[in-house]
Amino acid sequence: MYQNCLKFCIKGNCTNDGYRFSPKSSIQQDFWCKLIGWTCSDECRYICMWNTVEKFQAQHGYVPKFHGKWPFTRMLGMQEPASAIASMLNLATNAYMYGRIRSEFTVRKVPIVLFWHGFALVCMNAWMWSTIFHTRDTDFTEFMDYACALSMVMGLFIAVIVRTD
Repeated sequence: MYQNCLKFCIKGNCTNDGYRFSPKSSIQQDFWCKLIGWTCSDECRYICMWNTVEKFQAQHGYVPKFHGKWPFTRMLGMQEPASAIASMLNLATNAYMYGRIRSEFTVRKVPIVLFWHGFALVCMNAWMWSTIFHTRDTDFTEFMDYACALSMVMGLFIAVIVRTD
């Protein structure tokens, strides 16, 4: 059902590369989706996902996963709005605490502060990529999210060792 819808939608609305909308396209993309970079084939996947969800709920009473993920309603172009907002809040909290570290401690007086500067930057980078990934899932943003999350976990492991020393 999903695959047939997708094939029909892409053929009827997208250019051959699948990125742009053809002149005869019936899909209307909002400002936020354009800003974030949703392509024509992405829009078709989204439309067909929700068409399939409606039919599955009516016929079978459950919601299927698509591309290994549960369907979410986009908000302001964000693919997973709650996760993206939670990641933004984590980034903001880390940035706030980093500002406090910078204002209250100096490397000359407390040399270990240099480690905490680096750790804070690693964490802020990880939360930034988490926000980007949950806003717009692509192979690259997924890789960066997982790689930076791993760097944060490794930083936490080092922090435990530093703190217990």
